[in-house]
Amino acid sequence: MKEPIVPNIIVITGAYPDIGKGIFTSSLAYLIKSHGYKVAPIKFDGYLNASSGTMNPYHGRLESAYSDEEVFVLEDGYESDADSGYYERFLHDTFMNESNISNGRLFGKLAQREKDGKLRHGEVLNYRALRNLLEELILDEVKKNDFTFIEIGGTIGDKDNEILFDCLNLLKSRRKARIFSIMLSPYLEKKSDNCTELSYRSKISRQAFEKSWRQGLMPDTIAIRVGDKKIVKNDLEYLGLETGLNESNDVYIDPDLPTIYDLPNFLEGQYLDKRILGHFGKRTKRATEKRIQQYAKKLRFINRKPALNIAVFGKSVSDDSYVSLREAVQHASIENGVNSQIVWLDDEKNWQKALKACRWLIIGESLRFITEKLQAIQIARTRNIPTLAISFGCDLLVKEFFENVL
Repeated sequence: MKEPIVPNIIVITGAYPDIGKGIFTSSLAYLIKSHGYKVAPIKFDGYLNASSGTMNPYHGRLESAYSDEEVFVLEDGYESDADSGYYERFLHDTFMNESNISNGRLFGKLAQREKDGKLRHGEVLNYRALRNLLEELILDEVKKNDFTFIEIGGTIGDKDNEILFDCLNLLKSRRKARIFSIMLSPYLEKKSDNCTELSYRSKISRQAFEKSWRQGLMPDTIAIRVGDKKIVKNDLEYLGLETGLNESNDVYIDPDLPTIYDLPNFLEGQYLDKRILGHFGKRTKRATEKRIQQYAKKLRFINRKPALNIAVFGKSVSDDSYVSLREAVQHASIENGVNSQIVWLDDEKNWQKALKACRWLIIGESLRFITEKLQAIQIARTRNIPTLAISFGCDLLVKEFFENVL
């Protein structure tokens, strides 16, 4: 029986990482899902770590600088990339470890299969065996869904990602997958003489486009990451001229918006979802879900209310360290019609005074500020400030109670 050709949407970045692939992929997957199709996101990272959990410098090296990157724990306990949190929040679904693939996981699975005697041939050829295993993992997800979204970590041209590019090309040549590739490209600002000028460095996009073409994944569209919604038309025309794309139909804008939950609506306004469905010959259905749009509307409404402060004592003042915690607080605030604002005690010189001005306290994990956290828990207990403890914070909560109460 011939295997069905299942649509795959590939999201890559061109020569510039960390420009919001996870949010963009989640938004686009949400839009396709809203048309009634079953979608599955897959995150591929080229590192040799078995999971994102071992990427934190605190593993065995307490003197190291702490990591600002959050680890998102899935339902089955797998420590995945933070983008998995965006997938779950946007798609309102629960994902397992199969939605995260790294070179380290591939090597681990391959070694286990060889140990179990499941590889019956003599030589286990590194590249070929890894590629076949990766193909198997992708096709397992493909068979269960109408669309798969493969977000590629890093940038186009990374040597660590070559096995994935090779695998996708083989799937495409064997007619096991049909690919729609989207490249995110930065639109940089040039500051001089107290003024800011939008200046599109098209060379970055052109060179990334060429690298993508050489890897066999020539982008069908380019989404430009820009601070504002405005882009000089000459830049779009020049990009289209250099890449062969149509600046009217193949180039989209991914701007900074009031909230990340405004992005699906903005992409829908550019008809990117309809463009993808048309590419694969799929019917455009009336949107069955507007949950994210309603969420963004409620968020804008409560942001006009006076803010109530929530103190967080964790491991870092960076929002990236507690993305899921920040989002959970935001979700709870919307459900209760309250505008809450997080106060990072890590960044407060006089954190005791800042804590006393807050309505709630959250004690996070990490071995940093242990003495200060115990003091904060004592202040919260004596002043009747409701406290939530997370991970190692639970140990500190018990420790403070036994030391000062019992």
